[in-house]
Amino acid sequence: MVRTLKRSTAVSQIFAPVAGPGPVPVTLRVNGQVHRLGLEPRRSLLDALRLGLGLTGAKRVCNLGECGACTVLIDDEPIYSCLTLALECQGRAVTTIEGLAADGTLDPVQDAFVRCDAVQCGFCTPGQVLAAKALLDDHPNPTDEQIRRGMAGNLCRCGTYTHIVEAIRSLGDGRSGGRVGEAESGQGDQADAGPAARSLRRSCAREAADRRSPGPDLPPLTPASHLGGRR
Repeated sequence: MVRTLKRSTAVSQIFAPVAGPGPVPVTLRVNGQVHRLGLEPRRSLLDALRLGLGLTGAKRVCNLGECGACTVLIDDEPIYSCLTLALECQGRAVTTIEGLAADGTLDPVQDAFVRCDAVQCGFCTPGQVLAAKALLDDHPNPTDEQIRRGMAGNLCRCGTYTHIVEAIRSLGDGRSGGRVGEAESGQGDQADAGPAARSLRRSCAREAADRRSPGPDLPPLTPASHLGGRR
């Protein structure tokens, strides 16, 4: 579940010198790169990412820590960036959705979301993917209940919850062994293809199979209230 940064209540911090109100130097390490910015102390990490660094994957929606669209990872923990001051993130490792794909290759979690059709409009997807990645780091082979609880802080207004659970379940303990579907491919050309190409081929194969024979009824969509509510 997405969290907010833990804040110390030590006396030395309560009476620490006040910064601002104008811009102050802030150093952030985002996706492995160090950035030096001049930010007002009131600026959130979300503002710093979107306006200061041009990283727009994290979305501003509720700006209240309710929807999870702004989720990023801080020291591998899912955090609402709209509720986190940029100043608080100095000395920490910030990971955004832009930092997951390496050399044009999707992260296994991203690939699973594509393969399982766990996106519709895609607006909440960056936050969903990062929350799922953190969940799998804590629970490499999660149960459906752990998935629902772990993802309860991220809302999807398109209602793709069933597919999100399926995408996370499909990874399980096999995530470290390569991209999703690579081991089960069995075809050399498909193994060498990029994740988008493999996903497209799998989708076409499923559609062809559906045309040949009627499949089982799809499970009903799970309402958000059954996934643990907001948070």
